[in-house]
Amino acid sequence: MVVTTQIPFAMAILPTLPTEILEKIVDESRDNRRTLAACAMAGRELLPRTRVHLFFRIHLGSPPVDLTRRGAWCPYVARPTRCDLFRDILDANPNLGGHVMELSLSEDTFAVEWIHTSTTLLSVAQRLPNIRTFSVRGGETSAVLLQTMYGCMRGPSIQSVELCAVEIKDPAFLYTVFCGCYLRSLRLSEITVRTPSSVNNIAAHNSLAVESVSIAFIAGPDVEQALLTLITGMPPLIDMSRLHYLRLVMDNQFSLLHQWLTLCALSLTQLDLRYTGPEYLRRNIPPSPTPSFPPTPQLRVIHFEIHVTQVMTPILQILSALKAPNLTEIVFQSRRDGCFHTDLLTDSRWAELDSIVSSRFPNLSSVRFESGRACCRWQVLLSTRLPILEQYGTLRIAPQISLDDAATFEFEDEE
Repeated sequence: MVVTTQIPFAMAILPTLPTEILEKIVDESRDNRRTLAACAMAGRELLPRTRVHLFFRIHLGSPPVDLTRRGAWCPYVARPTRCDLFRDILDANPNLGGHVMELSLSEDTFAVEWIHTSTTLLSVAQRLPNIRTFSVRGGETSAVLLQTMYGCMRGPSIQSVELCAVEIKDPAFLYTVFCGCYLRSLRLSEITVRTPSSVNNIAAHNSLAVESVSIAFIAGPDVEQALLTLITGMPPLIDMSRLHYLRLVMDNQFSLLHQWLTLCALSLTQLDLRYTGPEYLRRNIPPSPTPSFPPTPQLRVIHFEIHVTQVMTPILQILSALKAPNLTEIVFQSRRDGCFHTDLLTDSRWAELDSIVSSRFPNLSSVRFESGRACCRWQVLLSTRLPILEQYGTLRIAPQISLDDAATFEFEDEE
């Protein structure tokens, strides 16, 4: 008599995979939280790996709101915040705090302002020893936020800080938080800075050392000037002499750009200038005369990110005044097709760009035009209107059109 063993159907078609392959599958699914949750419940072997990705980035936002019968926004005051719930998770599993690398806080416009009243935020932050990135969106500076940021900034792994739509009423807040710290990246976006009248009364301290600064969507030149006053105050908030990367939102005036470049002229290696919309092109104000920028001997890359038309005049002024003998790459990136050449329809303007770029930067190896999608018309124009750059072999176009597409465009143009 032969005894046969029945093998379950699932086991017959799904052989056990090595742990290394299963962990590789988990790693490839790191951006899909549903898949990670399913893997975590599939077996103990995958649980440690899934936790690494599930708790890598933690966002603590405002508690939910409800629309009452009267039509008014009514917050759930009695419901615990996400921060309270996450504190309970850490109480039950203290080791999970070591997996958190990015912590973000936010206060929605029509929600509860919870940060300044939180009794658990500081406790949660103290249990996250490996924070690399800390970000805050919305709200005002407060004692709770000050203590939380102060602790995170002194962590051994902190690399990046972002403040977005935060109202900074007292400059002492930034001095206390950033005093003596080092960051790879600092990003300030949509912040409101009160005029720092008491900066000179702040005690001497070690300035923040940072490699990369991004200033985005500052509410007008007055606010940006107040921010510059903070940075260059006595004592200075940030040591700009170590800065390698600078990103700014531009208008048609150059005084603020001149001040930024003066602060980091000797160390800057890449400059990104972003033209976002008409509100930053300051209507009814004539363009500034050609500026006189300080020498930037280490500058290698300048990047123009263009979202609107009618910005090539200030761009040409910047390129003609830039003192960067070691510049190797210029990038024109358009988020909308044709933004950077709509107002360059005459041969003289193309010739001006061709002449300035080819003559002022002897070490230039690449002039790259990037667009959201391939467009035959403007790519053919670039190749024919920039003959010097084309002859030198420095002109780059991305995405590149094929020869068949170019021939098709020429045939249509003849018709």
